[in-house]
Amino acid sequence: MIILVIFGLVLSLVTTMVSPFGGLLALLAVNAIQPGELYPSLSVVHPERVLALLLLFSMLVRSPHLRFPVLTRYVLAFWAVMLVSVPTSIWISNCLVFVLDFGRTVLYNVMLVSLITTLRRFRLLLLTFVLLMGWFAGSSLWAYAHGEFQVRNSYGVGELERAVGFTSSSNDPNSLGITLVSGLPIVLLFVLHGDWRDRLLGLAVAVMSVWAVLLTGSRTAVMCLVAFFAIWALTRKKAFFYIPAVVLILLLAWTLLPQQYQQRYLSVESRDQDESYTNRIVAWHAGWHMFLDHPVLGVGAGQFGIADGMKYWSGNTSYRMWLQPHSLYVQVIAELGCAGTIAFGLLLFRTFAHGRRLSRRLRMTNVPGYLKGFPSAAAFSLLILMMAGYASHSLYRWTWYFIAGLMAAAEFVAEAEIERAAPVLTEAEEPFAIPEPVEANHALAGGPDYRG
Repeated sequence: MIILVIFGLVLSLVTTMVSPFGGLLALLAVNAIQPGELYPSLSVVHPERVLALLLLFSMLVRSPHLRFPVLTRYVLAFWAVMLVSVPTSIWISNCLVFVLDFGRTVLYNVMLVSLITTLRRFRLLLLTFVLLMGWFAGSSLWAYAHGEFQVRNSYGVGELERAVGFTSSSNDPNSLGITLVSGLPIVLLFVLHGDWRDRLLGLAVAVMSVWAVLLTGSRTAVMCLVAFFAIWALTRKKAFFYIPAVVLILLLAWTLLPQQYQQRYLSVESRDQDESYTNRIVAWHAGWHMFLDHPVLGVGAGQFGIADGMKYWSGNTSYRMWLQPHSLYVQVIAELGCAGTIAFGLLLFRTFAHGRRLSRRLRMTNVPGYLKGFPSAAAFSLLILMMAGYASHSLYRWTWYFIAGLMAAAEFVAEAEIERAAPVLTEAEEPFAIPEPVEANHALAGGPDYRG
């Protein structure tokens, strides 16, 4: 197996040198699969970093024109706020390292909008995304079936076996569940708007994703899953058909689910007796006090846990816990203050606004269904992340900025497709063409001559 992985890495390097866009697809796959973690002997060469640097070099040589549309500028503005928070952070050097590391996410956004220049590339990017969602779901199900899972104590359930993936990109059950649920809207694009092969692939990935989410034991992810299917069914033109189908699918999944998972999801009614929930409440109170003490720029990007353990822990006084915020909304005000809240809020608002404008623009066109349906799918993904944000600290999750980059790229592609499809009218065919004046020689024509 390691031979195949090495061959894949070598092929990725060659592809990156020949085609920057092919290198982008390879980089997305390598970052998701993490071959250096699957096989520690490969981590010596740092394949992710090598491929990223090679892709950047290839872009500058072969595609030197970088795009910075409005949404990318909002991403850059958010990153600028993170940089400004460094000098006032609770641990300056650690905050600086965190902010510089986030630069990779910003770079991915720039790569997306600069390299996705055609409809074919846009489709290949979506296809790669769907395949990677299939990897996350399929690898976690395979690991679960072979006894590789996380065992955690859960209130009212005891020890719960929770599905996880192989590497750090999917080794947390809550993060894995949210990744799969937020990716479902884009997966369903292939089910609804593809040919039979696309539909088969999308359906297989969707089924695996739903089952993997249920086995993660993540109550937040499951609630987001149910909410997504409910809203999605209600907003369809044939809602009377989709609603019963969604209800039947969810009931079937529930009956097939082992009892310990059913108890886990039903325990949400008594969450005030769950230690994990009570610790979150303590962390939220700490986050509020961080905001009161640092209202403008917060305690620094990525520094919530450090600030909590060093200064703001208000739980059991016999020990200290370095808790994470476990809430997007607590995280943004605590770590980046009002400046970061405004910057992130504007990014979300503009992404939704651009999606709505693009959807209206494509409504009466003949572009493929997956492009026409992408703005709605992206909006659903963002809404899922916002719902999950109630109980997950996802401010720096790659998905936000990935979707913003795809939205900007989709706008470029859509405009190019609309312009390409528009007929080129000749002067005689133009509906509002004004004819050139013609001097009539009435004398020669036998008519009256009024020239005196």
